[in-house]
Amino acid sequence: MDRNLTHTLGDDRDYDFAIVDRAGVAENVTGWAFWFTVKTAASDADDAALFQLTSAAGGIVVDVAASGIGRVLVRAAHTKGQPAGKYRFDFQCRKGASGSKIETLDSDTFTLTEEITVAE
Repeated sequence: MDRNLTHTLGDDRDYDFAIVDRAGVAENVTGWAFWFTVKTAASDADDAALFQLTSAAGGIVVDVAASGIGRVLVRAAHTKGQPAGKYRFDFQCRKGASGSKIETLDSDTFTLTEEITVAE
């Protein structure tokens, strides 16, 4: 995933990811849980997030688990009506069963830009 993400308000967009270990070898992510959270400030509570997507709810799809390949599915409804501006995001995983270690895979700026054409 790119570090600084730019997203046009009201657009559907898939953000691809590939999970690799420190040596650059693809991780098998079978059984892992994922979260993608966008907030106004990193210190905001999760329930105050602009939006949060999870693998459990289908907002994050693992396409090839053995190779750590998947997509974060940001849809128009997640950003529609929100003000353009800079936000914070993080992408986290839990490797394995509930209670396993939580790890932040990526975090940085999520910029929402104004839409020019408002197609419905």
